[in-house]
Amino acid sequence: HRVVLEITERAAVTDFATFRATLEYLRALGFTVAVDDAGAGYGSLQSLAEVRPEWLKIDMSLVRGVHEDEVRARLIESLVLFSDKVGSKLIAEGIETKGELEKLIEIGVRYGQGYLLGRPAEPFPDDAHFPGVELLRA
Repeated sequence: HRVVLEITERAAVTDFATFRATLEYLRALGFTVAVDDAGAGYGSLQSLAEVRPEWLKIDMSLVRGVHEDEVRARLIESLVLFSDKVGSKLIAEGIETKGELEKLIEIGVRYGQGYLLGRPAEPFPDDAHFPGVELLRA
């Protein structure tokens, strides 16, 4: 699975039947699904139950200062347990300090993103050529 479709939790889904059917179609094509910004948006547990994401990305607002905030740590720990139980992989976004990273590892988070781990790559130049892109535009 090389293509991951990220769905932000900030977007409201009102037609779950159509949404679920679309996700099933995309998964049949080889896509996997990630719910982005978990904990920052509408917070719909129904959305998580309907989407059943392969990846669950913890919003940086929950990650920030996790090593100094017991409530944030316990909340993320509950997401670790939840993701393990449903077979999702949990990613912590916005890791910026060694303290945050150490605490996240301690409570069981296995994947992470953030400036501490690596800066974003430079944007592709406007004239970059990618094989197969023409097919997608057709």
